[in-house]
Amino acid sequence: MEYPKTSFRLKAALVDIILILTVMVFSAYAIDSIGGVPDWVRISIMVLLFIVYEPMMVAKYGGTIGHRILGVKVTKSSNTASRLNLPVAIIRSILKFALGIFSVMVSYTREDNRCIHDLVCDSVVVFRK
Repeated sequence: MEYPKTSFRLKAALVDIILILTVMVFSAYAIDSIGGVPDWVRISIMVLLFIVYEPMMVAKYGGTIGHRILGVKVTKSSNTASRLNLPVAIIRSILKFALGIFSVMVSYTREDNRCIHDLVCDSVVVFRK
């Protein structure tokens, strides 16, 4: 099986970051237009947008919008026809953010380009068919 290179996966992440930041900016404008919204509500909305996006998309659709645009998906490594369930997708995202570049660096040493968060959660990024 051919696996997407790590640099390819990073491009998908960049697409997602741009998308999330765009949604955050428009959300901020929408909240400002309402007026009188407490700061804690504003912060909560922004944090939820950032935290919820990836695990929800991976569990429901097999990947984020960035993954879809670049033609890849996140699956179980033991069965590439199966998506991750939500609890596993949440753990994967937490590990991905917590370990950061260290997790990504591991992928350069592996033939299947799996990061630490993929190894722990039995996931793999593959090309969509």
